[in-house]
Amino acid sequence: MKNRAVYLLAAVFAAAGLALFAYKVLALEFPLTPGDVPEIWEVETRVTFTGSGGPATVRLFIPRNTRTYTILDQSFVSRGYALTTELTPDGRMAKLTGRQASGPQTVYFRFLIHRADTASPLPNAEPATVQPPEWKARRLEAARALLDQTRGEGESATEIATALLKRLTAPAPDDVARTLLGNTSGADRVVGVTAGILALGGISARSVHGIALEEGQRPVRTVHWLEVAEGGVWRRMTADPAAPQVPATWFPWWRGGIKLIQVDGGGSPKVRITIERAADQSIVESLSADSVQTKNLLTSAMTSLPLEVQQVYRVLLVVPLGVLLLVILRNVVGLKSFGTFMPVLIALAFRETQLLWGILLFTMIVAIGLAVRLWMENLRLLVVPRLAAVLIVVVGAMAALSIASAQLGLAGGLSVALFPMVILTMTVERMSVIWDERGPRDAVQQGVGSLIVATACYLLMSHPLTEHMFFQFPELLLVVLAVVLLLGRYSGYRLTELYRFRPLSGGGS
Repeated sequence: MKNRAVYLLAAVFAAAGLALFAYKVLALEFPLTPGDVPEIWEVETRVTFTGSGGPATVRLFIPRNTRTYTILDQSFVSRGYALTTELTPDGRMAKLTGRQASGPQTVYFRFLIHRADTASPLPNAEPATVQPPEWKARRLEAARALLDQTRGEGESATEIATALLKRLTAPAPDDVARTLLGNTSGADRVVGVTAGILALGGISARSVHGIALEEGQRPVRTVHWLEVAEGGVWRRMTADPAAPQVPATWFPWWRGGIKLIQVDGGGSPKVRITIERAADQSIVESLSADSVQTKNLLTSAMTSLPLEVQQVYRVLLVVPLGVLLLVILRNVVGLKSFGTFMPVLIALAFRETQLLWGILLFTMIVAIGLAVRLWMENLRLLVVPRLAAVLIVVVGAMAALSIASAQLGLAGGLSVALFPMVILTMTVERMSVIWDERGPRDAVQQGVGSLIVATACYLLMSHPLTEHMFFQFPELLLVVLAVVLLLGRYSGYRLTELYRFRPLSGGGS
């Protein structure tokens, strides 16, 4: 009776998952593999602040199309706020107004960027009236003095701007540069001051702010550069005279000396930007405001989440597949490992450290912790203090390996900090217990088995096709659940046991 119930549940789960999967593939034409599409990026801005209990206004710059970049779609998620847009000298700005904002407030702004494959010419310099900065007397005199000094170092606007940047970014800036920069010497401050000094000399210049369209940024930071009008075009240069070329991946968002967001009627404003490259056209369509899929919970549930949450679920949704592989390796193949889910957690750490470095660092940390743990047997400590002592040793060993790697110039060794220290501690404790009860052979055997299972899970979970399938088709988790239920009733021989008992069947004679 119990077997029948398990088989029935497994059949229901598998049928539901496969039916929805087939509907999305056949009816909605979702791709089964990550597609090669033009370079499209998803950008999401999350603005949080604390409302003061009255009206609140959030102003946020909206990116515009350029000759290189095209904004495909824009959307706001701001419950209780009315949206209007206005054009300012520094760019388009969205104005979100709420009648009453009390407590934590969150506003999301999402847009898609398409970058052209071919290089585009520099944009034409727009005719504009140069507005000198409104600096006080001391800063104004310092700016004029610095402008007079750099005019002798070049004739063109670009040469003068380059000379100014060198003076302002010098390792030991003089008194004039310190007066202009104050206590801040970041790139945004440098390009802003340079643009202001050039304006005093009648040269059209502007500071530009944006983001780098690159994957793996956590968190995403804004980038800043200078544009100088010369020869009918805007000449672009970074705040670093040693590397003045602005990378092609830098996307211009807004210009001028105003911050990306301004909040009235609230305190503690914070901005978090998330960037991710669109995997295929179906994601782009599901994010489009005109797409029917955005109204269908079953087909676009994951893509409707905030982008930073999507990045988390791209990892979490493949964990059940790793667990399924672990179940097969333990219950069908017969590999021994520490704990039930410990190898999967180790595999997640391998995603950040990379496989070879991960195996090496894991082995070193566990070996150090195991040696200390076996030595502690002589102290006869209680369980909780002993675990705490092992945890301290593990953290110390991780720090020592990071310092040694930094001194030797081994960047991969620094990733040891990405290992979950609690998992390492429990691995050391479990391995030491097996060492005492069953001997070194069983302890090493389970340790090697854990690494084999973790490696297999890592290779499966980190494959691009796996991530694509389970993020685009999360209903496949029902199929995985069905397989796990069926494996839960498996009571046959494991493959390793067939090899172990082969002499009894006459196969070894």
